[in-house]
Amino acid sequence: MYDAIVTVSTGKLETGGEASGSRMRHAPQQARGIARVRAILDAAEATIAELGYEAATTNHIAEAAGISVGSLYRWFPDKESIAQELVRSHLDRVAARAFAAFERTGAEPTPTLVRAVVRAVATQWLATPAISVLVAVSLGPRPPDSPAAPLRQMLLGQVAALLELRVPSIPVAERDVVARTCISLLEGALLDAAGDEDHRSAIVEEAAYAIAAYLAMKYPFEDSHRWRQPMEGLPPSRISVK
Repeated sequence: MYDAIVTVSTGKLETGGEASGSRMRHAPQQARGIARVRAILDAAEATIAELGYEAATTNHIAEAAGISVGSLYRWFPDKESIAQELVRSHLDRVAARAFAAFERTGAEPTPTLVRAVVRAVATQWLATPAISVLVAVSLGPRPPDSPAAPLRQMLLGQVAALLELRVPSIPVAERDVVARTCISLLEGALLDAAGDEDHRSAIVEEAAYAIAAYLAMKYPFEDSHRWRQPMEGLPPSRISVK
């Protein structure tokens, strides 16, 4: 199982990287062990989505997986480690969708690219209700071992890489703060969308618009009128390449 790590290389976003930070007791090597761990994660996904993170217990998860709790503990020391591995198991899928969106729209202006990537991330995120539950319990001050920490780190890496590609002059400190702001907007919107199926698509579209507009206002193209006529209180920061 691999984390999705986004790097800047040859003018494009790339995913890859070796697994790190897993709190499993040991990684399965045989087909039977791999299947058992997958069953535990599938059961955890369904149980957490149904009961919520706090109410779900290892006993609930073991029962849903059709195994004894002792068998569960062979692989995972506690519920927190299961939750982290569950999120980790979805990282590649989220990153792959985002990367595919980038590949499709990489030649487009930044706002078009950003909106495509936001929609792609939202599609995978909202297809897995347990992800929203785990992100919700990871909000506020985030210890490194919070359940959704790996997901947030991956998303931050994607935005940071995108900023470096499109705003070459951006300092690291500014890049990181802007990336955190974008991901906070995305997290809030997707948590709202997860709980409102009737307005889900509209919320995703508004989130995509808001993030794209924020970056477009802050980093206009070189020929943008915003450099000649900056909006009062919202001056542009740096030039974005198209």
